[in-house]
Amino acid sequence: MSNIKINDHITLATRKNTKFLQAVIKDPTGEWRRVSTKTNDIDQATAFAVDQLNKWQVLKDHGVDIKKDTGRTFEKVALKFVEITKQKFEDGLVSISLSTYRYPIGKYLVPFFGDMNITKITENTIDDYCTWLQNQFGKVVPKSTLNKHVIAFNAVMKFAAREGWVNKTEIPEFSTKGKGRKSNRRGHFEKEEFDKILQFLKDWHKSSDQYITQYKRKVLYRYFYFLGASGIRPGTEALGICWSDLQFVAKKCPEELLVDGFDDDGNPIKTEYIFIDRDFNEHPFGIYHVYKRKGKKRALDQEGEIRAQYSVVRQDVYFFLEGLKDLRANKVEDDDLVFCMPDGSPIKDFTEMFRDVLEILDMRYGADKRLRTLYSLRHSWATWKLREGKLGYEQLKLQMDTSVAMLEQHYDHVEADDFAEELLV
Repeated sequence: MSNIKINDHITLATRKNTKFLQAVIKDPTGEWRRVSTKTNDIDQATAFAVDQLNKWQVLKDHGVDIKKDTGRTFEKVALKFVEITKQKFEDGLVSISLSTYRYPIGKYLVPFFGDMNITKITENTIDDYCTWLQNQFGKVVPKSTLNKHVIAFNAVMKFAAREGWVNKTEIPEFSTKGKGRKSNRRGHFEKEEFDKILQFLKDWHKSSDQYITQYKRKVLYRYFYFLGASGIRPGTEALGICWSDLQFVAKKCPEELLVDGFDDDGNPIKTEYIFIDRDFNEHPFGIYHVYKRKGKKRALDQEGEIRAQYSVVRQDVYFFLEGLKDLRANKVEDDDLVFCMPDGSPIKDFTEMFRDVLEILDMRYGADKRLRTLYSLRHSWATWKLREGKLGYEQLKLQMDTSVAMLEQHYDHVEADDFAEELLV
């Protein structure tokens, strides 16, 4: 591909031994610079070059020498910080991985501050970052989401100070004071609360003499657990799942799971609120893809083809669901609903039933005074995963079929402050 002139200041070019497009940019001082766009898409490369030129202009407007020595740029320091902290996690010196914090560093902080010398970043530059961040989100950033950026930025800069690359007095103040908006937090359950409800639901059917009431309570027991173990949306999405939508995918069995079994009543022993498989000698270990539907059909993409959108659940969750087949009054077919009435027809009143459960247990509202519903199980699952620190928003968006922006808006109650000190060990 020949060079592509975008305008008088930007030209896209190719280079040997790399698949990425290079941006040749005339900076605000009139000097031509060549930088990698880290993409081979022309539109994305153009957007990258325009952003880079705009950042240089911001720096120049604030009196920063953009011809400076770039040996101690924010990007290089941030990458070193991530590398060292990751190693400390693997060595057991910190108890949480960097996945949650790598996202604001890689997605926002490095793209904006990347080429800046760490000694030249000022409070004015930070104000520009907050304005830029708001433009990226398309609205005022929630205060607790911004707090994650504050924690990550300060962690990188304090790391640089410990390494002697910048004086502590040179680190600009970056806080949420006077910035951001109150977050749109949603109610969720703590794991202990989830377990309490699960144990109640297990025996709730015994308190009724009516067959249909008993049946629906038994189904709710498994429906409740499925939602808490998957993060799938309750209602249409979950209730529309058929047995044929559950597809087994073989995986290597973790050795630590082989020691678990069943209690004297035949109930699976739980480890960290997840049921363990029946018999690994009889059943190959794996996971299940849970494909989504739109109405009675699988969801379609823009071209009309079946959209391979699915969430993932552990194999033991599937085995737990299989108990629903034993409750049915007729033969269960592959295209039958998983959660249904005895005759296979849709079940409709789980929302009211679960509200009654929360009223009985005095758990309708959480400690934060927020109302809880079946939908709170989706938020609970996301909250637990984020707290574990093993998954970030990029991974959660695939499981939950949503956007990173939506996750940041609704799950920012998993405060970065909880782990800030460990990140700085």
